[in-house]
Amino acid sequence: MTPEISDIDTITDEIAKMNHIVVLTGAGISAASKIPTFRGEGGLWTLRDQEEKVKTSEFLTYRNFMSNPEDIWHWHHELRKTVAMNNPNVSHDCLAEIQVFCEKSNHKFSLITQVKICL
Repeated sequence: MTPEISDIDTITDEIAKMNHIVVLTGAGISAASKIPTFRGEGGLWTLRDQEEKVKTSEFLTYRNFMSNPEDIWHWHHELRKTVAMNNPNVSHDCLAEIQVFCEKSNHKFSLITQVKICL
């Protein structure tokens, strides 16, 4: 059962009772850092699919990388530039603090994400 959490003290108390903290995130966590999500309105894949002949689901494949590595590297370079121009947001900072807390108190911490943007 998930506890009702309303403040940082409650969060800390609840984490202290747990052995292993697992957090699942996706691209949406970085939207507050002005990094576009991948799907949905204004998403990187959505915009690319509207502008290009090859759909992203076909573009970002191993087969396409082997035949067009320059195009794939360019796409990823543009994403890296976007990330480099922005900063972590409060959600990133909070997860970093939870990780430090877990390390100091011998709790396991796992962050599972679909997206790796290195913020």
